[in-house]
Amino acid sequence: MKSVFNKKVVSLVVVVMLLSFSAALAAEIVPMARLYFLMGACKMGKPDNDTLYLNAYTLAKQQVSRVNVTIFLQAYINGTWVNVWSASQTAYGASKAEIDRFVKPSKGYIYRLFAEHNVYHQGVSETDYSYTGSLIVN
Repeated sequence: MKSVFNKKVVSLVVVVMLLSFSAALAAEIVPMARLYFLMGACKMGKPDNDTLYLNAYTLAKQQVSRVNVTIFLQAYINGTWVNVWSASQTAYGASKAEIDRFVKPSKGYIYRLFAEHNVYHQGVSETDYSYTGSLIVN
């Protein structure tokens, strides 16, 4: 009886030690904070039946060497989003890059806007992505 009790106690001690060790490791895993990138967003509107208004911007926390936003108009074709048009805007020594466009895409498709946001400063490159809901052009 004593040996069964000792095995259970030893097993319990080992489990507690393993849990403590894994909790300590988990506490040390911290996601890297963004140094310069603040936020990015995009939006898409439909001012009339065959025109889409596209807007996107990237914001840095401060003036940076380069801030960029690239937009991709995507069409839903055969079950996947396909890039059909793109444009980019870069600002140097600034904290914001913004792009506005009106486009007349092919009719009969569902479209969304996808944006890539980039900030570059002192050898650091930070990237994020955003996208909109979809609209039909008919």
